[in-house]
Amino acid sequence: MKRQFFKKSFKFSQSLVPFLHGIFITLIFFFFIMSDYEDGLFDRMAKNTFNKGPHFISYTTKVLNLLNTAHTVLRDREKLFAGKPVNFRDSLFRSYDVDLLDARGGCGSYSYVLAKLLISKGINTRIGQMKCGDEWGCHVIVEAKINDKWIILDPTYNIAFTNKNNQIVGFKELHNNFNKFKSQTPSHYPEEFTYDDIRYTNWNKIPLLFKTIKKVLKIFLKKEEINNISLRVLVMNIYKIYLIITVISYFIFCIFTFWRKQKNMMLKLSEI
Repeated sequence: MKRQFFKKSFKFSQSLVPFLHGIFITLIFFFFIMSDYEDGLFDRMAKNTFNKGPHFISYTTKVLNLLNTAHTVLRDREKLFAGKPVNFRDSLFRSYDVDLLDARGGCGSYSYVLAKLLISKGINTRIGQMKCGDEWGCHVIVEAKINDKWIILDPTYNIAFTNKNNQIVGFKELHNNFNKFKSQTPSHYPEEFTYDDIRYTNWNKIPLLFKTIKKVLKIFLKKEEINNISLRVLVMNIYKIYLIITVISYFIFCIFTFWRKQKNMMLKLSEI
């Protein structure tokens, strides 16, 4: 009885195998195309922006070109596409190409687009959430490592704060004496944005998963190094994440179907 049930279930599952192979291959192809398109889109945008102007302009000026482009491109789109999510793609497939299109993520969209452009040019980048009073995430900014120094870039307001030597400053300088830099902000810059504190990863967002990751990281890294990790820049291309998950799932599926096939062959041999 048990053997007959296994045979029937095996035959049914075998009829589904070609269909499931087709589903997996289609998804892999789709996610690969979308992932490659997004990367190509930002690579082209970064290349055309980074090299804009005379060939002798400084590296820092080229970075500021990216900052200005991110702000300029998204400024009008934020107003144009304001409102509720269009459909489920906004939550399931909201990769950075969508932020580039509609800027509906506010300061997050501005920062994600700039970060993607910077990374396209090989610049070490991290995304930071600002703290205002007791509230985390009141504003999102970008930090880029230029000449071995982390500098603050705010694409939402197109700001790169500079000191008296006309050098772009980092978080520490802004945190220690923000009043000194207030004159560089536009009139509509929120008063609560005073760089009280910053974090690069919200380790409480997915408690079980992120706490597990943090525990593993503690084995290899110091506390300060872990706090400086920006997980967001590792998952910029959502299509690529889905592609990796689909490929792994397909590999497991292939192993499972092979195992089932081998088991069925053994069953047939035992009946001879």
